[in-house]
Amino acid sequence: MHLSHLDADISATILRRGQAYADDGLVLALAGVDSPYGIDGLESAKGTGSPVQYEAQVQGTRLYRVSVELLPDGTVLAYRCSCPFDGPVCKHVAAVLLVLRSGGGATSATGSDAIRPSSIEELLADEPRDVLMELLVALAARSPAAAQQIRLRVGPQNPEGTLAECRQLLQRAIHQQSDGYGFLEYAAVGGVVESSEAVRDIAAAAAVRDPVLAVDIYLLIIEELVRLLQMADDSDGLLGGFIEDNVSAVDHLAVDENLSTDTRHLLFEHLLQFVGRPFLADWPDWEIAIAATASRLVSSSVMREAWERRFAGGPPERGHSYRAEQLDLLRHAMIGRLDGPAEADTFLLGNLHHPTFREAAIRDALGDGRYDEALALADAGIEADLAQNLWGLVTRWQQLKYEAAHQSGREDLARQTARELFLGGQTAYYDALKSAYASEVWEPVWRGMLEELELEDRLPGAAYLHIIAQEHDTPRILQYCRRNPRALERFLGDLLPAHREEVAELWRRDVVHQAEMASTRTAYQALAQTLRRMEGAGLHDEAQAITNGLLAQYPRKRALREELQTAARR
Repeated sequence: MHLSHLDADISATILRRGQAYADDGLVLALAGVDSPYGIDGLESAKGTGSPVQYEAQVQGTRLYRVSVELLPDGTVLAYRCSCPFDGPVCKHVAAVLLVLRSGGGATSATGSDAIRPSSIEELLADEPRDVLMELLVALAARSPAAAQQIRLRVGPQNPEGTLAECRQLLQRAIHQQSDGYGFLEYAAVGGVVESSEAVRDIAAAAAVRDPVLAVDIYLLIIEELVRLLQMADDSDGLLGGFIEDNVSAVDHLAVDENLSTDTRHLLFEHLLQFVGRPFLADWPDWEIAIAATASRLVSSSVMREAWERRFAGGPPERGHSYRAEQLDLLRHAMIGRLDGPAEADTFLLGNLHHPTFREAAIRDALGDGRYDEALALADAGIEADLAQNLWGLVTRWQQLKYEAAHQSGREDLARQTARELFLGGQTAYYDALKSAYASEVWEPVWRGMLEELELEDRLPGAAYLHIIAQEHDTPRILQYCRRNPRALERFLGDLLPAHREEVAELWRRDVVHQAEMASTRTAYQALAQTLRRMEGAGLHDEAQAITNGLLAQYPRKRALREELQTAARR
């Protein structure tokens, strides 16, 4: 990616939204980091060849942190944003890149330095009242969303009418952008998000006078867009990211400590009415996030009982274990806040069927030096999850068991657990296992593990390959490569030069087989890359002989010949 042609690498929708952020002055505190260069860093760094890193804050629904690393010529090396957007480039990064392009010394696509536009505030600051009135009236006439914002700022309050109008604005935009079957194509997602942003601006305007109405508008946006996700191509994550923004906005507004008690109670009621609805069944993370906001508003036994009643009906069919665990995590936090740490610990130990709870209990025991308790909790987890064939959880408890044994100085148990973990495919424990034995007795141990693995009626796995590679067991390496020639590259250091002829022949057979099976340009390119790697391993003559043989064997496969000849010229 390069600053001079951002439109080639960033979607038009994201770039347009980023430009709006840049134009409105929402890119704050942009500066170079750990370098002598400031905002003119690109110009100052020319001739040094050194990358320049920038950090900025971008004001969105909340304040997001953005960092960008550039070369002096404007090449973008890396970027990062703290927002929840899952796509390749978010609007906040786009805004920073646009500001850097216009004000950071890099040249634009035409070769001239762009002039950063003034912010709206700067343009309107000195205009007379009648001009501002004329602008506002004209804007309201063209934009229902803008008209609604003006009414919310200065007109009488009508929450029900505002919500109805916001829903109508959203549904109209979705209908206009969707195809005849009600499906929202990839290219149309940006239009719906833009309309949704206008409705979100209405919520922001409402927040000044009526926080409850603002939260209701955010929830309305979430509802409409979550429903839309079932019939939309959101490949870039624009809809999902915008939903995340609104979920965050709900939390940010609802837990404001400056709100009155009555307002907090109203918000609590509205949030409880929203969660648990069927359209959220396939999106538990968003439901849980809103439930978490409601839980933080709980300040009395009556509110706690209301929260519990809302979730007492049982989880939806899909994702129920995850949902139940997340809700119990919220209960645990509530108990700790309202009843104290002792009650929270009791709740934790009473819900060890949740992996998160069991792990927390084990880590608490480890932190306090209660190693017997940690080992007992780990063993109980292993037993329970083995019965259900939950191998990932079994491994997690074994790892914690190893920590407890190792920290408590029980070396025999630590060695035994490390061995079980390694043979189960956790190769990171090999060095720990090896270090537990004296060097003179280690060889019988690793050979014994190999023999044990060879008795299993399955293909060699990660543990087997790790041992033969680490211990340079050349006979077994050769035996494995004869059956799996694609593994040759991994073991070249052990096989060359002593077994050059056999390595070359095994490689030749594999390449010839690839050629027989290949029928696409991509497959031909992969074959040519294999030959280049042969040359890189010092088998130049052998690779050339294979290339010549394939050219002679396939005179009519033009794409294959082109790839082979290109590889031979490099």
